[in-house]
Amino acid sequence: ERQVRILEGMRGSDNNMNTSQPVKPTRKEICFSNDETLESFYSTLHSNPDGGILAFDEIGAMIESFDRYRSGGGDKRRWLSIFDSRSIKYKRKTDQTYLMIEQPFTSIVGGITPKTFNRIFRNGTEDIENGFLPRFLLVREPPIVKEDNSFIRPDIEHEQWKNAFQIFEKVMGLRSGAVAPSNDAMDFLNDWYRRHQIQLRHPFFPEELGPFWRRFEGYLLKIALIIHQFNCARGIASGNVIPVNTFTASEHLVDY
Repeated sequence: ERQVRILEGMRGSDNNMNTSQPVKPTRKEICFSNDETLESFYSTLHSNPDGGILAFDEIGAMIESFDRYRSGGGDKRRWLSIFDSRSIKYKRKTDQTYLMIEQPFTSIVGGITPKTFNRIFRNGTEDIENGFLPRFLLVREPPIVKEDNSFIRPDIEHEQWKNAFQIFEKVMGLRSGAVAPSNDAMDFLNDWYRRHQIQLRHPFFPEELGPFWRRFEGYLLKIALIIHQFNCARGIASGNVIPVNTFTASEHLVDY
């Protein structure tokens, strides 16, 4: 609208100017590289304010590369700040200008073998206490058992993949805005938090699991928000109020 007003104001002063309507700028899609240094990643993140995903076949290589090009260390601490969406101020090497990244966001996904995991986190106490390891949601895939000698085929039909992809597209097109739990959902959250604290304070609760268990408080809310977004995309939920059944579904996933 501002561009249109400026254009209309200039038309009267210059009859020879191009009177075509301004074109709405489109955000440039940027692919995050999985082999760049943290400094170069800052530049990529600054150019892509909506954040993105770093996907690794072997995430252990990414962790072992920390501080490879830095004598003073600190890569792990910087990644912890990114996880908490803390603003980042850095100096771009190309022109020596200082840039600010407001509320950075990055999801890191990757696989790791048990042997590599044990080697990287052999001093696990430190990575538990500083919060690095608890920030990862660890999932172990069950072994695939073939019932016959045929080639393994996907269980999901093409039409199902197509429908799922359409839902993802709708999620990406949702308008941003604030959401809040319903009154029933707030009662559920208060009760869940009370039960969660009872677990943490139990005299026989393993102390080393404490940092991981406390992360479930955030996971419950984040997973519920994801479920709500997908329900909105599927047309079975709407508005900025998250119902209680969304949080009960999130609880099932957290318990799993």
